[in-house]
Amino acid sequence: MKFFLIILLFLLTSCVQVNKNNDEESRKLIETFFITYERNSIEKALDELFSTNAYFAMLPSHNIDAVKDKLVSYTDSIGKYCGYEIIARKSIGKSMLHYSCLVNYELQPLRFSFTLYKPKTSWMLYNFQFDTEAVNELNESAKFYYID
Repeated sequence: MKFFLIILLFLLTSCVQVNKNNDEESRKLIETFFITYERNSIEKALDELFSTNAYFAMLPSHNIDAVKDKLVSYTDSIGKYCGYEIIARKSIGKSMLHYSCLVNYELQPLRFSFTLYKPKTSWMLYNFQFDTEAVNELNESAKFYYID
């Protein structure tokens, strides 16, 4: 019985350590993105983020340039960047994570959505999106039919 408990404790601590490492590694990718975003430029931050996945290098450059141009033109009209916060983190198994971040600007927030994938040993970008729908979703969730 003692042997069984020791093995069970070992397995539980191993699982906790794997999840903790996944969190630290994936959060580091998000943090690095926002450090570059603030210190350098939106374009450089996106270039570094997209470079984590070789698939994006195979896409025509105008696809990624369109995302960069759209984000730059949008942020030019909403004031100064004021920081970010992670508002949601969801996972599918141990190899896919989704982070939703509220990106604060002087005039209005944006939401950045990062889906990360870890097929082997390191996290890479699987999908990136940005939108202004977080405020609309917050308003919608406050409506009467959502209240218990």
